[in-house]
Amino acid sequence: MTAPQLATVLTAQLAVARLVVVNLDGVQFLGSAGLQALFEANELATQQDRHLRLVCNSPTANLTLDSAGLREHFTFADNVPDALNDRS
Repeated sequence: MTAPQLATVLTAQLAVARLVVVNLDGVQFLGSAGLQALFEANELATQQDRHLRLVCNSPTANLTLDSAGLREHFTFADNVPDALNDRS
């Protein structure tokens, strides 16, 4: 239900920031609409020469990303400070 809001926020942030970090640590449910929002934001970031990084220590979110076979499409960091400090 929150996927449209997520997509709107990510699109807006990618319009003004070179790096956007999404912290999924508290995620208890990640459905296909949420995955789609993240995937499309990542594609948008790539097209605009920007970066989207995920912090994902949530077992639920990790299982969903693994099950969908999407893990290799994203850049991950262990925590938010690492995501912000990593210049790769």
